[in-house]
Amino acid sequence: MRVTRALLAALALAFFGTSAFAQTPPVVFSLTQSQTPTNFAGGTGVGQAVDVSETMTINDFSFFLDLKTAGTLDYFVYDKTTGIFALQPESVPVSVSPKAWDTLTLSTPLLLDAGNDYIFGVEDPNAASDYMTVGLIPVSEFSSDGLTAGTGYDFTGDTLTGPAAGDVAIQIGSNDPPDAPEPSSLLLLGTGILAAAGVVRKRLPH
Repeated sequence: MRVTRALLAALALAFFGTSAFAQTPPVVFSLTQSQTPTNFAGGTGVGQAVDVSETMTINDFSFFLDLKTAGTLDYFVYDKTTGIFALQPESVPVSVSPKAWDTLTLSTPLLLDAGNDYIFGVEDPNAASDYMTVGLIPVSEFSSDGLTAGTGYDFTGDTLTGPAAGDVAIQIGSNDPPDAPEPSSLLLLGTGILAAAGVVRKRLPH
């Protein structure tokens, strides 16, 4: 009985031991900057289209940018398929130079429907402010959850105005379970099994 309990405890540690240490959702989609960032005047913005092939929820998203002077920018998600906002603009404090990944953490996970095309946008709501600088034309795409890059788009006053000069540097995080176990989870599972095997070996008669 004690051996069985020890084995169950070890397996539980292997499967659930990482959850207590998770601080941010894993990045499931990323476009990273490869060229000189582009300036956008106050009252304007830019967005990155993301095509969704599998229904999922996301927990945050980030843009690689800064403002010339301290302030906030509006982050939003526009569903290009339905023509409505999936996420209304939310204010996000952002970096003054140097540029950084500035993140909007969602209070409620956002559902993305399979087959839809979403534009993740950022806009300076203050038309009189200095410009924001956003990383464009990413060097690479990473996706682990059925998301693929579409076209970049420009915005003025939350209104879609047309294609942008290039794609936008963006990261998207999600706590949706991955399709396959992560290497760290497999390592913990193996460690737990070995620990349980050690307990069993010690209790067997020699």
